[in-house]
Amino acid sequence: MPSNFGISVVGGEVNFSLNEELGEVDVQKMLTFHAEDIDALLRTHSADQAYWEALALRLKLRYEEFKDIWVRKWWARANRYSRVMLGAYGDKSPTNSAIEDMAVQLYSQDVSDTERQKFGVIAHAFATKKGTYRGSPDEYYVEMFAQLLQNPSWFFENVVTMEKKLESDFNIVQTVAKRLNSQAFHLDLYAKLHAPKKGNIGPMAIDERAVLDGIGGKVYE
Repeated sequence: MPSNFGISVVGGEVNFSLNEELGEVDVQKMLTFHAEDIDALLRTHSADQAYWEALALRLKLRYEEFKDIWVRKWWARANRYSRVMLGAYGDKSPTNSAIEDMAVQLYSQDVSDTERQKFGVIAHAFATKKGTYRGSPDEYYVEMFAQLLQNPSWFFENVVTMEKKLESDFNIVQTVAKRLNSQAFHLDLYAKLHAPKKGNIGPMAIDERAVLDGIGGKVYE
């Protein structure tokens, strides 16, 4: 069976292989253990924990790259043409709020192609008058709405939805990884509490269930 998580170092370069194609995992079951499962969990828990932590880091990187690179690039273009539109309407010193509102109006999927064509004509006329553009209206339209003309189209709604989804994916997996880390402590403590009994030393003078339940909630049934 291929490894879900592997690391290799070749020529001083670290390479990670992380299998993200998981079937459905019952997280509630994974984070719940019974006394009879302790031995098996002690053998596999650290590997499971490492995998989920690595997956959380991978999703964090994917979210941050999208936010810091692609979302910023999208807004940079949208803000540029929003300023042009506001200038055409006579707003020479638009506020950030006005620029963002215009960007949503220009690049929302609710705007019809006819309305967008009108926006393009108005913006082109203004840019031409200001001497900042010398191309044709069609060329200007392609530049102004390049993000919508590609496949798939990156409307305002798509950008926001994708950013929120990537953030949610990361946060959920990170939560699972953190709970596995907490469970590792509980497993270790449970194993230590039971070790004397397995050696037939005698009964313990400690209420192990109270100790375990008092640390971080009920950890076994």
